[in-house]
Amino acid sequence: MTHRQAAKRSGGAADQLREISARLFGNEWQTPLAAALGVSDRTVRRWASGEHAVPDNVAAALAVAEKAWDVI
Repeated sequence: MTHRQAAKRSGGAADQLREISARLFGNEWQTPLAAALGVSDRTVRRWASGEHAVPDNVAAALAVAEKAWDVI
């Protein structure tokens, strides 16, 4: 499966990435998220645009962070 095919199958993941990341890091969330995950800004932009699928471990980490944020 190509990156584009994987991204199409997980279209909701890109939406969740943008929503949760903006909630955690604010409107300028891409650079802080990239730094927190140890990836490039470009990688994060590819995930957010749906060009590449959001990796399962990233989606899981964001879900955990969002739940922790709700508790605080």
